Amino acid sequence: MVPWERSFVVEEKHTWVRCRGIPLRVWSRDYFEKKAYLVGSLVNVDEATIGKKEMEFVRLCIRLLVGGEAKMEKLLNINGV
Repeated sequence: MVPWERSFVVEEKHTWVRCRGIPLRVWSRDYFEKKAYLVGSLVNVDEATIGKKEMEFVRLCIRLLVGGEAKMEKLLNINGV
């Protein structure tokens, strides 16, 4: 810890995002890292996602630049589908 100074600037933040519609056959940390890279970088994957206890969506913790948005909708082509 250091004392607060006016020059202190936060450059990044972490946020949890939900990704829907990802086929179960492609669920892997490598795949999640590639998708997180669309907006930032992957920090962590939710335990329920890893254990496949929640399969409606994937929860990822993503590192973003401050001022960047995680709001986006993107259709992906997976194996021609």
